[in-house]
Parts: sequence; C-alpha cells; structure tokens
Amino acid sequence: MNSVPLAVTVSGANMHDSLALKPLIRGIPARQVPPGTTAAPIRHGRLGRPHGWVSPA
Repeated sequence: MNSVPLAVTVSGANMHDSLALKPLIRGIPARQVPPGTTAAPIRHGRLGRPHGWVSPA
C-alpha cells in the first residue's frame, strides 16, 4: 500500500518529543471542502459490547 506522510518535522537530537508535537500537528493541512457544498459530518461507529462481556446478574 502506498501512502504519503501528513507532515514531516526535523528536530535536534536532544529535543523532547512533546515539544515537537504541537508544530507537527499544526503542519497537517485542514480538510478542504469544494465551494458550494457542506462538509459531511464525521460518522462515528456504533460501539458494541466488548468481547467476552457478560451482563451483570
């Protein structure tokens, strides 16, 4: 499967990961919607019961 990274950042060797996270997230482009249309809502899957779940008696 071919894929393209959303964002790439180069940092110093002694830089903590948490300091580089915010600029990396800001570098991801926003989802573009064509003019004259509205963005479809993000649909969340329905959550089922966990595997091995037993109803309390």
